[in-house]
Amino acid sequence: MGRSPKILFPLTVFYDGNCPVCSREIFHYRPLNRAGRLDFIDISAPSFDAAARGLDQAALMKAMHVQDAAGRLYLGVDAFRALWLGLPGLRYRCLSQLLGLPGVHLLAVLGYRVFARFRHLLPRRCRGMNNGVAILSPPSVKRREFIAIACGLGYRVEQVDGGLKAALQEPRSPLGDH
Repeated sequence: MGRSPKILFPLTVFYDGNCPVCSREIFHYRPLNRAGRLDFIDISAPSFDAAARGLDQAALMKAMHVQDAAGRLYLGVDAFRALWLGLPGLRYRCLSQLLGLPGVHLLAVLGYRVFARFRHLLPRRCRGMNNGVAILSPPSVKRREFIAIACGLGYRVEQVDGGLKAALQEPRSPLGDH
């Protein structure tokens, strides 16, 4: 992204709704999008057609993509930088600028590549349960790894019908339940 042309809003944010980390991130951004500068598109939805938008589904699944109103695509870390410029508040603009610094950008790109490469090992969401919030352990993930990953992401893990279910926990008040 660096010294790229000025980003034109609105932005279309393409994300994998089956990725629990991606979904939580978008869940965080949606209420901040009061100005309507961001349009979130779940690329894992059955109705999504990448080809109809001139995009490649396999490429979309490898990294988050953001497209501006001029049709320019931003991928991975640069997609986050563009997205953050569309959010209100100094915090997100500063984050975007910070990730643009050469050393920081390089580290962020390397970290994102590792995450993107291995995110398929994270437990997947199950759309049929708990309004699309619950996830089930995929067969390739061992029980202990599933519990560690799910709990680390803020999910509550339960035993159900011989398998495991993880659902987002309700946020707890720092003052306790009153």
